[in-house]
Amino acid sequence: MHIQETLSFMGCYRALCILVLFVIFDLFGSLHALETITGTQFIADDENRSLVSSDRNFKQGFFSPGKSQARFLGIWFNKISEQTIVLVANRETPIKNSAGIFKIGGDGNLAVFCCNQSCPLWSTNVSVPAQNSAAKLLDSGNLVLVAKETIIWQSFDYLQTPFFLVRNLDGTGKLDSARS
Repeated sequence: MHIQETLSFMGCYRALCILVLFVIFDLFGSLHALETITGTQFIADDENRSLVSSDRNFKQGFFSPGKSQARFLGIWFNKISEQTIVLVANRETPIKNSAGIFKIGGDGNLAVFCCNQSCPLWSTNVSVPAQNSAAKLLDSGNLVLVAKETIIWQSFDYLQTPFFLVRNLDGTGKLDSARS
C-alpha cells in the first residue's frame, strides 16, 4: 500500500511541476506583450515584442506573409494556431529586415519606423497632443489612438481602404487572406 501512495504522490507532484512550467511560460510570453503603448514604449520587431488585447484574442506585431522576407505591422487572431492576419499597416512600404519599430512619434501619432527612425514609413497622421496620447488594442481587434480619454484615430475606420487590405502581400497575385 505504501508503494501505491508514493506513486500517487509522484504523479501529483509531476502534474504540479507541469502546471508551474505552463504558468512560467505564459508569464514569459507576457513579458514581451503590452496592452497599451505610451510615448515611452514601443514594439520592436527584432525584440519580438507585441501589443495584445486585454482578452488576449488579438495581437499586433511584425510578421512576414508566407515565405516572403518583407515585414509588415499587422493585427491577427492570437488564439488561432495558424496566424490569420486581419489588418496591415505598412502594406505599401514593407520593411526589408527585422528592424521595424512601432511607436508613438514625437508628434503624438502612431508610426512605423525602420532602422534610423528619422522618417516614418506609415503614420496615423492626425492632430494630437503628443504628451497625452496612447495606443490600445481593444478586445474587438480595433487599434485606437487615444488622447485625454478620447479616441482620435481608430483602425476600424480604414477597413475598406488599401491601407488595410491583407490580400496579395506576397506578390503572387492570389487574392487570399495573408497567412503565415
